[in-house]
Amino acid sequence: MINKFWICLIAVFVSFSCAAQTILKVTDAHIRYSGRIAMTDSTAELSWSATSIKINFTGTAVSTTLKDERSDNNYNVIIDGKVISVLHPEMAKKSYVLASGLSSGKHTLELFKRTEWAMGKTWFYGFTLNNGGKILSAPPVPKRKIEFFGNSITCGYADLDTTGRDRGTSPYENGYISYAAE
Repeated sequence: MINKFWICLIAVFVSFSCAAQTILKVTDAHIRYSGRIAMTDSTAELSWSATSIKINFTGTAVSTTLKDERSDNNYNVIIDGKVISVLHPEMAKKSYVLASGLSSGKHTLELFKRTEWAMGKTWFYGFTLNNGGKILSAPPVPKRKIEFFGNSITCGYADLDTTGRDRGTSPYENGYISYAAE
């Protein structure tokens, strides 16, 4: 009798925990993609610098599931227009908390690829809004667009290398501060 009570209590707790999450799959129309991104039914494949994924939501926490080809890419996590952290995904498919402890209310999240194609691909599997968060309408598509054709300087190659050695490896690349992203 006692075992049945504990099993029922655990089942109720798990169901409340699941209900407090909103899961967004890659095909959800509330997600706005920017840049050249290869889409499948279950993943969005990010290869090029300055590609980004953006959502509007209410809630206090958001996470994502990613898998990186070589664990050589870096992403800016941008909440409400401010870079709050840099994410370096691993080669194994894994969930990452992008933000927690946010104030109640509306927020915008952008995941921005800092590194160029030579660092490999990242597979994006979706977002999870925690603590009862709700998805809002997708961010609007800009009315005007500018397409940049360039070379390494356009994608932020070695723009963080202050030694003068012009190192073009992932710790020294940041397409977010290149002239094309400004």
